[in-house]
Order: sequence, then structure tokens, then C-alpha cells
Amino acid sequence: ISSIENGHNVSVFGCNIGEKLAILTEVESFIFFVANDKEEAVKVNNLLLDLRLRSCVLDSVISYKTNEFFDKGEFVDILSKLVSNDLDAIVVTPNVLVEKFVDVLDIKNATFTILQDASLDIYEVIKFLKQNGYNKREIVAEPYDYSVRGDVLDIYSPSNSPVRVMFDFDTVSSIKTYDVETMSTGTSLDSFTIHTNNYLKLSKSLTDTISTDKASLSDNVSARFDKMLENIEKGATDYLSIAYADNVTSTIYDYLPNNTTIAFNGTKSIYDAITSYVNLVNTEIDSAIKQNELPKQYKECKLSLDTALNFKPYHTLVAYQYINQANKLFNPNKVFNIKTLPQTNYNYDFSLLSVDISNYLKEGYTCVVYAKSDEGAVKVSKHFESKGLAYVFCNMFSSVQKGVLNIIPKPYPLQVLLPLDKLAIFSSSSIFVEARTKKVFKNTVAFDEELPKVNDIVVHSVHGIGKCLGIECLNLSNSYRDYVVIEYKNKDILYLPVENISDISKYVGSDKLPALSKLGGTDFAKVKTKVKSHLKDEAHSLISIYKERMNLQGITYPQDDEFQEVFESNFGFIETEDQLKAIKDIKTEMHTGKLIDRLVCGDVGFGKTEVAIRIAFKTVLAGYQVAVLCPTTILSEQHYNTFKLRMENFGIKVEVLNRFKKDSEVKDILDRLASGDIDVICGTHKLL
Repeated sequence: ISSIENGHNVSVFGCNIGEKLAILTEVESFIFFVANDKEEAVKVNNLLLDLRLRSCVLDSVISYKTNEFFDKGEFVDILSKLVSNDLDAIVVTPNVLVEKFVDVLDIKNATFTILQDASLDIYEVIKFLKQNGYNKREIVAEPYDYSVRGDVLDIYSPSNSPVRVMFDFDTVSSIKTYDVETMSTGTSLDSFTIHTNNYLKLSKSLTDTISTDKASLSDNVSARFDKMLENIEKGATDYLSIAYADNVTSTIYDYLPNNTTIAFNGTKSIYDAITSYVNLVNTEIDSAIKQNELPKQYKECKLSLDTALNFKPYHTLVAYQYINQANKLFNPNKVFNIKTLPQTNYNYDFSLLSVDISNYLKEGYTCVVYAKSDEGAVKVSKHFESKGLAYVFCNMFSSVQKGVLNIIPKPYPLQVLLPLDKLAIFSSSSIFVEARTKKVFKNTVAFDEELPKVNDIVVHSVHGIGKCLGIECLNLSNSYRDYVVIEYKNKDILYLPVENISDISKYVGSDKLPALSKLGGTDFAKVKTKVKSHLKDEAHSLISIYKERMNLQGITYPQDDEFQEVFESNFGFIETEDQLKAIKDIKTEMHTGKLIDRLVCGDVGFGKTEVAIRIAFKTVLAGYQVAVLCPTTILSEQHYNTFKLRMENFGIKVEVLNRFKKDSEVKDILDRLASGDIDVICGTHKLL
């Protein structure tokens, strides 16, 4: 801690996350923590927030690929907080270190704060909104909209909820949140900050340059550039134009305070992640230019590893490393090796906690239990009494007594175990585990109820694919723990505490045994980076398609009439609640005029077909035809018979088209379908 405070760049070996953050939070400086990926960044950020620090996560930035689905408001808000010193810490992923940012001054000068009871002319605010890319509307509905009605100003700045600002002549009389759906006001605010929509500065000759550049592009890409020119003409920022901007000149380091400690959580893995990301982005740009999907100007968007390594001389660097990994990011002035012990999540297991504390006390440790609250202190103290453990109460760490068990009735999220100092700090979050929302991914099978078996193939979130060799009990400092033993390439072994079983999942690939990953290698990280990039592009493409569908006008179907009611009453069974709900939900949407996307799921025999039949009947009554697409010929015949049986008494004509039909029959069916003589057509892919 002293070395870091004195400005020495250091490498530190042997720390768990508790010790790492304990060191950083003792140093009086801004914390810039570089995590390996977003999942790790979120975990670290949660710990910093639990320490009552103003912290946030930054894992992606504006680039030429940025589209409407990126939360630009939150991104600009984070940068604004950085330059305004409104944060104590920020946690980033490796890619942020090599990205390019707009000039710091452009962010400093591109915000406008409105204060309650302040003397302010409403036209001053309107002038800022016009100059910074906001759109004047009758009613505020989307980010970057504003509306004016006399002394009432509604503003939708994307990093905040919409607000309604009311003026009493030249004084701000009230600032309240505003609901765009109900158009009613809510919570009163003391202040409100408006962020710019003009993130990029573009030269006046931009339009001519883009028009010249797009001439060599393929037709579909050229259309996207036409859209960009249209947006620029309207005064809106289009991030595809970032290659032409004059002010993309800064790095993330330019946004940090002078008194900043930059900490890397594993220098080798971060270096490898940066290298992989740079290569991926640059390869994509080169390929796009070669295939006439981007002009040559976009070489300006290529990244460089040097950007990540160009540290400011006034920033202090800390590398948290592992013994077998070199520091490729910087040369440290000092190296420290701190001996620590594995950390345990007790999760209300007071018996296990008591056993560990008893063992530590026998070794002469000072034990400190953060009990979260007075109520928590009572709970643990009663249990300690039942186990014959003596304890003392303290109000703060400075009053802790050495060599005994101390209970502090306060929250503290960091667990620290230092054998050389004979100190064991048990965090409130490890004893009273609070449930946090956890993402569950498809094709990921967790070991929730049972531990992996011998020869099971497992996937570690960081180290990749390995083979389980079994469970082994090890004794560390008179404390026995179970570990999952995982073998990697070259017979390297990883010992994973069973408490951290959530770090691994079952391998769910093909039946063929996969190649084992190299422990500490970069291949798995490269695969994850590439897959994430492709998944993000695919997701954006799907969202674009569905957003386009949402903006299209569909068919507005009439309400149910007596024919519909009679038809449905002929159903020979009692409907289930789920059937009725599915039918009601679909019909409700049919009445809105929207294009409909509905998925009805259910086991065999649970009534999905009846849902389809009723909706098909309603569609035909409205004057439209229905196609029922089936995966197999047999199923198409079954559906044809079912639909025909239910509908023929109502004068609805049903037909089927599949491989059982002769060519002459197919032609006749298609002609009748085209003329409108057939109401419902069942069939296989032949329909397509």
C-alpha cells in the first residue's frame, strides 16, 4: 500500500479478490480496475458498490458498428461522470483500453445541468438542446426528444428518465420525472443533467467526401451510407461516420484523474485478450474494405496494442499476477508476494464457520467477523457461544483485539486471509450470502445438485475445457476443504474449491471428446471473444428485423361474432386455462393491427391444435386465407383431416398440399388457392 501511495508501479502475487480490493481501497486514489471479461467486471463492481464506492462498469464503447441498440446515453453519462469526478472507481474490460474516444473537452462542454430554484432562462436550455442534436416534438416519446408548452419543458435525455421542467418566469420552479405513457409527473428532483446527442464533430466537407467514397461500395452498403448522409443532414449523430470525425483523439486514460491507480487482474490474460480483440477488429475492417463494404477511410478505425500500453506518467500501475504468468503490460518497480489462503462462501453455514475460526484461533490468528448488522451479530454470537467460542464486540476495525475472535456488526464485502500476518477477516457477504440475479444460458448445464464425476468433461468460465479427475480433500492451515481436481492440456492440474462450483459447467458439445484447453493459455479466450462478437452482430441483426416489423401496419381483425362463438362451442372438450389464455392473448393482438409473432408451446395432446384452429377460423371470417405449415407429410394429413372435420360444416374449404398429391392435383390446388377458392391450406415445405 505504501509503495502504491508513493507512485511505484508494482506486481503483486498470491492475492484473492478480497485482498486485491482491500489493497486498492486503502490507497487514497481513484480506482481503475481492468477485469478479464464482463462477468468478472460485474462481480468486482458489486463488491465496490458494497463498499459504498461510486462505481460502474464500462465494457463497450461507441464505434463505427454502433447502432440504435447500444445505450449511448449511459455511455456518455459514464464519461461525463469521469470528467466531473463523480465516480470513485470504474471497472472495465480489456477492449476498452484500445478503443478511441472523443476529446475529453467535448464531453466536459457537452452537458447542461438544471438546478431546482436556479435562475435560468428557458430559451437558454432550448438553445443547448437545438445545438446538441435534440428533436423538437409535440409530445416527448423517445430519447433525444424535447417539447415546449409555454413555461413547461419536457426533455428525454437517454441517461435519465424523461423529466418535466417548469419555469416561473426566469426561475426553475420544479423538476419532476415524467412518464411518456401516461404523460404524468412523478418524483421531484433537485437537479437534472442533459447530455449531448452530438458525440462526433464532423467537418463541413463531410457530405462530399462520403458521397465520393460510397461510389465504390456494393449497393446494399451504399444504401446504408445514404441513410447516414440523411441523418447528418437532419443534425442527428450517425456513428457510422466516426471514421470521418475530427475529434476522436483520446483514450480512456485521458478521462482518468491524475491521482489514479490502474489495477490489472491478471496481466497475461488481459494482454492476450487485448491482442485477440485488436486482431479481430482489424481483420474485420480489412476484410470489409477489400469486399467494398467499407471505404478506405475506415482504416482510421483500426486499433493498436500501443494504445493500451501508452500509460500516463502520473498514473500508478498495479499488476495482480499468477506465478506462471509474465507481466507483458509494464515493467514493475517493485514485486510483492503475498501469501493468502482460499476463501469460502459459508452461506449461513455457521457450523463450518465455527470450525474454521476455531482452527485459526489455535494457530494464533486474529479473527474478525463482519456480521452485517446488530441482528446478524446476535445470530453468530449465539452460535459461537453454543460451540464454546469466546468473542468480543467491536464497532470498527481499528479497535479489534489481537489473537481473539472479534465481531463487528457492520457490512463488509471483502474476505481477507493472511497467514503471515495471522489475520482472518470473514466478510458479511460470505456469511450472509445475498442472492443476486444470475444469468442462465441455454446449452449451459450447471452442477447445482451434484458435483462432477470422474472423467466428466467440464468447462471453466476462464480456463476453458478440462477433464474432472475427481474430488480431493486438502488440509490448508488446519482447515480441510474439498476441491474439484480438473486436468488440462499437458497434464496441468487446477484445484477448484467446491464452494466455487458455479465457475464450471458440463460440456454439452458433440459426442466426440473435445481437445482440452491449455491452462493459462489464450485459445479459449480467443474463441470466447470471436463468438461474442458474432453473437452480438447476429442479435443486432435480429433486433433490426423485428423493429422493422413492429413499424409495419398489420391487419386489424374484427371482434368475435356469433359464428366464432358457435364454432368454438362445438369443441368436444373443456378448454384448459392455458388454452384459453393463449387464445385470448392472440385475439387481443389481432385486434390491434400489429404484425403478430406468437409461439405456442405445449406437450403432445395438450391442445395446441385447437388454438391454431380457432385463430384460423377467425382469420377466414375476416376474409383472409390461412396456411398451416407442417414438418412432415403425415402431420400435414392429420392436420388437414382435423381442420376439415371442424370447419366443413361452416362452409370453409380446406385442402392439403404434400408429396401424396399428383402434379395435376398440385396445379389444381395452386390455381384454386390463387383464385381464393381455398380458405385453409395445410401442407409441408411444398407450400413454400
